Amino acid sequence: MSPPQRYSFVNARPQTKAEKRQTRTAIRSHIGRWTQENQQKTEGSRSAASTRASPELSRTDSLSPGESVQSQSQHHPRLKVARPGDTDSSSSASNFDQESTSDDVDDDTGLTVTAPPRLRPRLSPASRSTSHSFIQVLGSGVLDPFQTYPSAFPSSLISQCHEYSLQVVWPGLTPRSVSGSESAAIKGWFPMALNDTVALHSLLFGALSHQRLNLLKGSTQPDDPAVIRLEQDMRRCEAESITLINKALRDPNNVITDAILVSVLAMATNAWDLTLQRFQTQPATQPVFDPLLKSLQWLDVYGLLSAHPIHAAGLVQLVALRGGLKNIETTGLAAIISYSGVIQASRTLTQPVFPFIPLADDGDRTATLWGMLGTCPSELRDEFTYSSLFNLGLTVELAVVWVAIQRYEHGVEIFVDGALPDLDLSRLCDRRNLIQHTLLSLPSHTDLAPAARPRPIYEPMRLAMLIYSLTVIFPLPPQTAPIALLTRQLKAALRESDMRSSWSSSHQAQRLLMWILVIGGVAVRDVAEERLWFVAALGRMSARTGIKKFDDLKKNVLKRILWLDRACDAAGRSLWAEMLELGG
Repeated sequence: MSPPQRYSFVNARPQTKAEKRQTRTAIRSHIGRWTQENQQKTEGSRSAASTRASPELSRTDSLSPGESVQSQSQHHPRLKVARPGDTDSSSSASNFDQESTSDDVDDDTGLTVTAPPRLRPRLSPASRSTSHSFIQVLGSGVLDPFQTYPSAFPSSLISQCHEYSLQVVWPGLTPRSVSGSESAAIKGWFPMALNDTVALHSLLFGALSHQRLNLLKGSTQPDDPAVIRLEQDMRRCEAESITLINKALRDPNNVITDAILVSVLAMATNAWDLTLQRFQTQPATQPVFDPLLKSLQWLDVYGLLSAHPIHAAGLVQLVALRGGLKNIETTGLAAIISYSGVIQASRTLTQPVFPFIPLADDGDRTATLWGMLGTCPSELRDEFTYSSLFNLGLTVELAVVWVAIQRYEHGVEIFVDGALPDLDLSRLCDRRNLIQHTLLSLPSHTDLAPAARPRPIYEPMRLAMLIYSLTVIFPLPPQTAPIALLTRQLKAALRESDMRSSWSSSHQAQRLLMWILVIGGVAVRDVAEERLWFVAALGRMSARTGIKKFDDLKKNVLKRILWLDRACDAAGRSLWAEMLELGG
């Protein structure tokens, strides 16, 4: 019986002459052993060769201590995985031997795997230009066939989480652009998961959390065995991640790497025990509107997660120590940290702690709504349909959000209708997130600088747009969206603005007030007393303006302000029916 096969892992980009000598010795030994084994197979019987057992390799046997340190060094050198018995092993090793004699060594963060012959055609440059990337074709189990993950956790668990992240989580979290070949998270985060111990366990935690929350969002109960198993694995990954993060941060020689940032991000955005408590104590309710694209960037999942305040504060500090999001180099990481800040600010109605960073990589990380619209404040004031509202306190900053939402809605409608099949979802995410970021950053009426004239419509308009955005444009799940607080503030702002006098100065102001009343009335669907107040006010305005049918209201008022038909019509008609019943 022939001896069991051994696998050699070598550093393909040695940094010193000693490492080069060590690598050459390992390769020559490998070639000699491979040649000897093939000679023995030729001389031996074919039956003995055919019954040769398939090799098994544990993570602890795959690397010698010296090679393990090299493979997880700060530079993450490129690894070459060579399999004895492979027809290309000798040629690959010979080529590498020639390359390794050079003193000029390039630093490369890539990972090269010698794949089985049956899979090599799919890795050719021509095949990579197709719609399926090499990660999607191979799957994580084949990308690391020897299961050399930097973790003591079961390889089956790690492979399962990698597959879930690659196929489900990351493509949705960072949709690839039309011109891109792959999702930003797959390109930037998967290599970290393969090479960095801290990032691996945190990303495992994130995959398990997403999978668990998807089950809870459905009909699965918290005491279901599948949920309980996921929670047990989550606890282990969370504990290991926190231990490794603390160890890395305590090291005085360690720098704040992107791997540490992605790990703290996973911890900061997911206090999973508080999320479970919400599912157990707060039954899910239907949203007041029926938003389109509510799963864009997994907002329906990540919007449910409770943030961990201590870890969230730590993330802010680490980003500041790093010099800001602009210094983060890993593809998609800065954009997702910014996105997480928008989600948290939307739940707490505070200004985002991070600046907006776009997901689409155009080399410009200073995107603004003005740039998106291609206009300037003076042009907006001249071209804006509701220009008379500036005299009542509408600001150009609020107006640009208004126009940006109108254009965003138009793009969504075209996409949903199928007239724009090649819509760049990464840019659509950027537009939506930038709108929400800008809207949350607008000051309240009390925080505005003193003005010469009163601004009666500013605060009601700002609050109504926040309600509309959180239910239609940036739709948080009903369990976490602060709609009840916003509607109370909206009612108080309308009363303070004196609706009878301030809003009767022009037809534009009256249309705006009717839109605000519709948005507020829909939002308080489940609070009878508050709903009645908005319905009664809407009835008085409809009598004053002579609007008697909902279709006339939608055509002459709602569509001229903000209204996405497919998302809003059902709720609007229900409110209008209540108003007619109350008046009749």
